[in-house]
Amino acid sequence: MKNNSIIRKELKNNKNMMNAVVFLGLMSVVSGAALMYVSGFLISKSSLRIGNILMLQVPTVLTRTFSLAQSTFAYVQRLLSHNLVLGIIEKMRSRVYKILEPKALKLKKEYKSGDLLGLISEDIEHMQNIYLKTIFPSIISLILYVIFITVMFGYDMNYAILALLFGLFIIFVVPFASLSVTRKNFQLMKEAKYNLYRDFTSAIFGLSDWISSNKVNEFMDDYQLKEEKLLKRERKIKTFVHLRENFVNLLAGITAFLMIYSCWNMTINNVIENVYIASFCMMVLSVLSVSVMTSDAVSHIPGYEVSINRVKDFYEQ
Repeated sequence: MKNNSIIRKELKNNKNMMNAVVFLGLMSVVSGAALMYVSGFLISKSSLRIGNILMLQVPTVLTRTFSLAQSTFAYVQRLLSHNLVLGIIEKMRSRVYKILEPKALKLKKEYKSGDLLGLISEDIEHMQNIYLKTIFPSIISLILYVIFITVMFGYDMNYAILALLFGLFIIFVVPFASLSVTRKNFQLMKEAKYNLYRDFTSAIFGLSDWISSNKVNEFMDDYQLKEEKLLKRERKIKTFVHLRENFVNLLAGITAFLMIYSCWNMTINNVIENVYIASFCMMVLSVLSVSVMTSDAVSHIPGYEVSINRVKDFYEQ
């Protein structure tokens, strides 16, 4: 993202907290993948005739352990991440109010109410999603997939290479290709929202003028027309997003299907036992469910760029 000095500054100032959030998030998704792996082994082992029921004691305990670990790490990670992000948003709001305070007497001359409303309620509020829905999930999914590919290189190099190629498409190629397509639409949609904020607040404060000039219906028709154009653009973006998600899920499905073939290959070559087939297949589903979130995270970057630029321009006034 261009002109993202505000984001870089906050990342640098809260580096330790950021690292803690990423670490906890990573531990949560790793625990989830381990839970699926152990569960697959437990299901397969339970379906066989075993000499002693105590042979299932260790995987049963591990299943409960990883289940609790996943929930605990996810809960603590959300507490820390929201505490961190809300603290950053609070500082940004305070800075806006400090800039506006000396100009209180001439506020209406220098700023339009709609612009201030859009800045406080849309831009600053929207910027918390940069951390919660883009930065943290992207870093976590990337690290998790690197760990997964590294592990698979020790079992089946051919599958690891194929999974790496599909992962590059899922995490990098498809998100950034769709970003280049939707960037302009996202920015136009963002600008349209700001115009609606401006028109609405101007109409509220000048309501008596609209009534006296008998132009209320004219304003309502014009406002509804702009809102319909905005909704039409949003539907267009959502349609493209659904197509992209289906394509990413197709790539993830192919990667999971290749895992089945890889497990069959590894059992023939005595690399793994039959009871581990379900373990690997369930584990890859857990990893892919985290990795596909990157596409949605990257797609919102254009909207964040507009918000960052507006906040930065306001600070520099």
